[in-house]
Amino acid sequence: MRKSILIFVVGFICGAIFLNLLCMNAIIAHKNIMRYNFSIEQEMLARRAQREGNDMRALVHCWNTVDAICEDGFRIFRSKSAQKGGDGLFFRGDGFFFPYQAIAMRFMENMILSLDKKRMNEGMQRAQLALAMEKVALEETAQTQWQEAAVLSSNHAVKIRTEDEMRKLALTIREFANSAKGIETEQAILGEASN
Repeated sequence: MRKSILIFVVGFICGAIFLNLLCMNAIIAHKNIMRYNFSIEQEMLARRAQREGNDMRALVHCWNTVDAICEDGFRIFRSKSAQKGGDGLFFRGDGFFFPYQAIAMRFMENMILSLDKKRMNEGMQRAQLALAMEKVALEETAQTQWQEAAVLSSNHAVKIRTEDEMRKLALTIREFANSAKGIETEQAILGEASN
């Protein structure tokens, strides 16, 4: 009986390790596929934006294309050996324990991130985009982003209903991002100091 249990336990552990190694290789391959798909999509969107005369959007898509394919571009696509500084990303997707982290992340996401909160996050990101657009004199496009940000955020428990309220929140977030704590958080995640 003991021998059977021992064989079962050893077989289970060996099977789990084998499946985990297989999963790690599949995840790396999947990440590369995502990188190539993203870069191709961005390249096509850049071409379309250029044809439509939207030079700023074309520039963004071209920049995304370069960041997707170059070795020091988007951190999510970098190999661990290409990382500069610390590994601040919580789930990189190429470690031995990633399959277990992914299960935990999915559980946490289902518990924490409701559709309502995802919409609020998109609203805040659109507000940050609107601030950046205003800084480069794209007021009309920025206005569209402010409107969408306010609509996305109006369903959240915070109940931001106007563009002015969204602007106030976006400026507060930007103020924190430029504070000592915000910069410290950025360096912890990116693993490098800003220029």
